[in-house]
Amino acid sequence: MTMVGTEIQLVCIPPKDVRKIWGGVVDMIDAGFAAFDVPMPADIIEQIEADTRQLWVAVADNKIKAAMLTQIFEMRSGKVVKALECGGEDLYSWLPLRTGIEEFAKREHCVRVIVEGRPGWARLLPDYKMISVTLEKRI
Repeated sequence: MTMVGTEIQLVCIPPKDVRKIWGGVVDMIDAGFAAFDVPMPADIIEQIEADTRQLWVAVADNKIKAAMLTQIFEMRSGKVVKALECGGEDLYSWLPLRTGIEEFAKREHCVRVIVEGRPGWARLLPDYKMISVTLEKRI
């Protein structure tokens, strides 16, 4: 699937093609895991190839600007797409492409898109409602 912005595209990488581009996105995806001090699963490529997670990239001028993982979950209220680990550069150029993930969610019969990330995402996504906060005290 491809969504065209002004000069940037959002592409959901077919599971069979993940290994072809993995070297160019692994650090971006790992940055998303690192933001929460969580190790990247050793089998992450296999999860994407099995289509239990989806790999999205924002591309401009034949260069990958950002990468994100999504995952579909069955909730009591229906299926949801969670936008999980994400990393890259030029945030403001690809942030509007999130509508492509929202359209993907509709096609998958999901009732919601949930973004999990740092609190700063709430400022960047004003059309999303903050539903939880995680607090921590180091001792």
